[in-house]
Amino acid sequence: GAGAGAGAGSASGGTVLPVETRAWLALLGLSATSVEAISASGLSPKLMVNVSHTMLNDLLREAGLDLPTRSKIIESIACCPPDALALMTGAGPAGRPAGGHGTHEVDENGDNIQFLSAAAATSKEQWFWVYGVSAALVLCAAPLSGIIYATHEQPGGGVEDDVAPPDDTWSTYRVMLPGALVFLVLLIVSPWLSMFFVTDTVQERSDGVDFKATMSQTLTSNAAVCAFFSGTIISSLQASSPGDFTNWSLLYQWYGLFLSMALYFAVNSVLMSCLGMRYLAPLKGHAAESFIATNALYFGEPMCGTMYALVLLLNAKALWVWGLFGWECGCVSIFAIFFMLVRFLVTLQNLSEWENEDVEQDERSRRVMVVDRGGKTSSIGA
Repeated sequence: GAGAGAGAGSASGGTVLPVETRAWLALLGLSATSVEAISASGLSPKLMVNVSHTMLNDLLREAGLDLPTRSKIIESIACCPPDALALMTGAGPAGRPAGGHGTHEVDENGDNIQFLSAAAATSKEQWFWVYGVSAALVLCAAPLSGIIYATHEQPGGGVEDDVAPPDDTWSTYRVMLPGALVFLVLLIVSPWLSMFFVTDTVQERSDGVDFKATMSQTLTSNAAVCAFFSGTIISSLQASSPGDFTNWSLLYQWYGLFLSMALYFAVNSVLMSCLGMRYLAPLKGHAAESFIATNALYFGEPMCGTMYALVLLLNAKALWVWGLFGWECGCVSIFAIFFMLVRFLVTLQNLSEWENEDVEQDERSRRVMVVDRGGKTSSIGA
């Protein structure tokens, strides 16, 4: 009905927007072309205020407005009290628009923004550091220290060329089986982490956001980053050994293992991103959202693979520095990588903890409910 009304208005020459409405749109930073497009589409102020944000987004898209412009309009309507909306649109008293949850006033100039000090962390945020340090120890410091220690305990240290390599049992129990176990653990954790990344961003999205465009941008970024990683990893694999260590030393073999696993996750992320964008491109509206919801795992996997590839690549580079420049530089390299992982994990937890004031708790909980093929529900990433 709203779409038909908008079309009828357009056919009859559009709607004459009140002066208040034009001033409001100008304050939002809309160009004169965008304002005239709204006027020509037949979108009256009363319709824009009272229609649901999803429908308004569709109507604005049909009018030819791009995503940033639509977001400005819908966010302004969602955040304004009804009286302020009525004043800006010249529509008289208006009810609360459907779908709006915000209660704070619009702050176009940022005068009311209050930045919080990093020192004002809550007790919950302080625990993020404990979690980050623990995870970084498992992902970086512990395995690297164990590999380096075992390398120097190896007969000859893997350095002297006149020392015969150990038998196959040595490589089997210290390289092949541990390497396969590490890879298997990463694969087991990957589905949970992938679902966390995709649901954690969905639950805080603002009303009217084009989720297809957002997901396409994310996939594009992941594909570009992992393509760069792939080139770096392949170059590292084809380079010479880390220092004077022979090719059968543990340091050299684990260097190759880390790079091989990193290459798998980087290339897999590029492929998953390309496939996701390829099949998402011809869809829009409810079909696109249904496609993303049904295949959420595949849309979160590229981000998971990007993180895995980065950690494994940095671990390999730490072994390279240790073998080429000695233990002094190696220690600093391991500490730098360890602290980088801590910062990444703490930042991830803080960003994940933030809640959108315009989204009610019931809606937030509904968005992260995962329905399996058997009809059961579970909450992931909440």
